[in-house]
Amino acid sequence: MPSVAMMAARSVRIPSYPSPRLYSPGTSFASRLHVNRFPASRLPFSRFQSSAPGTEGRGTHSGLSTSWSRGLFRSSQRIRRFFVKFQESQRWFSGKIKALLPQTNMGLGLATIFVGSAGNVVYAQYSNLVREKRLHSALAMGAVPDVKSTEELVERPDVTRAIEYILKPKRNYGSYDMIVGNHGTGKTTMVRHVAHQLEGVLYVDISPNSVSDKTFAEAFAKAFNWTPATSLVDMLLSYWGMGARETADDRALLVKVFKEFRHQAEVFEKNKGRPPVLVLDNVNRLAQRNPELLNILQDIAKDAADDRLFITVFVTSEGQAPIQMLGRSASSRLGEVVEIGDLNDDEAMDFLCNKRAIAESGARDIYGLVGGRVGLLARTANKLNSGLDFPVLAGVRASLLADVNKVLQEAGMEEEGESRRAGLQIASHILQHGRISRRDFYRISGSKQQGNELLSKNVFTTAPRSAWVVFDTKMMEIALRELVDNSGDPTTTVKLPETRK
Repeated sequence: MPSVAMMAARSVRIPSYPSPRLYSPGTSFASRLHVNRFPASRLPFSRFQSSAPGTEGRGTHSGLSTSWSRGLFRSSQRIRRFFVKFQESQRWFSGKIKALLPQTNMGLGLATIFVGSAGNVVYAQYSNLVREKRLHSALAMGAVPDVKSTEELVERPDVTRAIEYILKPKRNYGSYDMIVGNHGTGKTTMVRHVAHQLEGVLYVDISPNSVSDKTFAEAFAKAFNWTPATSLVDMLLSYWGMGARETADDRALLVKVFKEFRHQAEVFEKNKGRPPVLVLDNVNRLAQRNPELLNILQDIAKDAADDRLFITVFVTSEGQAPIQMLGRSASSRLGEVVEIGDLNDDEAMDFLCNKRAIAESGARDIYGLVGGRVGLLARTANKLNSGLDFPVLAGVRASLLADVNKVLQEAGMEEEGESRRAGLQIASHILQHGRISRRDFYRISGSKQQGNELLSKNVFTTAPRSAWVVFDTKMMEIALRELVDNSGDPTTTVKLPETRK
């Protein structure tokens, strides 16, 4: 039996538990196997050492305790290395997962972009097909809005044929045209009624609210059914949040719309064998408030006529707009000029008696008061019925004269006005001879500028290419006759060297 001293010496040679670091809280595994959760009494080697009561500090078997402890040490080292490798593998795997997740999101993002882009391609193609059909429909028959009521329409066969002739031009026609008529002559009604029955006519009405560059372009675009083309690039940029900014240019829209109209004109000419027509109504409003835009439109009309691309028809009242347009070099391409004047006696009586149900005697009184101006005839008829009496007609006369006197005041023909003397001299000559030549008109006016001012203010009127000047309306004639008779100035009667009739 070995002595107690030998057993004690052998026990001393047995090392303590070899791997306390295995349970260090410094590793992720140690957080799960913390030393506080595993006291020494529960460790295998402690159990081995205390397995037999009364044998503390002694081995269980002679010659085995040292080898067993060494094996256990090696095993603990392997376990430690395993967990170290496991931790390294965990970090490596986590890194790969973290690297993979962005790639997965990117893949999903790319797939989404691809699907979205493909959808945008289909949508862009479909939108542009619909847009193209709408543009074609703007030149279809019936696209021009007809008159709302035929009560304002007076059948005038000669005027109808003249308008239809210029709204349906022949191939290779190389001019732009003009339709001229004073306010209230029914020119817009006639143009719309004829254009409604034709194809290849785009009608743009220049309202008082569409005289700026931008608002005119918007009115043009609306009449043309124009919307911006659906660009795939713009859609994708917008989809990716990188939409391009439009330049702030009031004329940018006008350029785009005219560019598209030129293209549609080429298509129409190829299919129909004749150019389409662009009707610009009430361009006299541009002459008053945006003359530069009128110049641009005239230049565009000239260039389009030179290229045999489309024909522009300017519809205007007499006065400032024709004067401005005829004073420019672009007037060299002016073709037909259709003048729409007042109704003659038969036309006026037909309008009042058959369309407005006015008795013949009353109709003649109205015609004698306002003449053949359709607008004034309709205005007077609205206040009357077939039981016409004089007091009502006198009230209408007073109202119309008040409007005329306001025009005379604006033209400088009021008392002590700068144009009064020249205006009364011209009026006196027209009252005597029915009209005055352009040359004499400008000579008496004192200057071309002063003469144009009287024309633009609708005191007197003349048609383009006409050699004569007359009163603007019947009511203007009545008002100026009263001024001449009451002036008491002998200088209002002027002897001209030559009277032209």
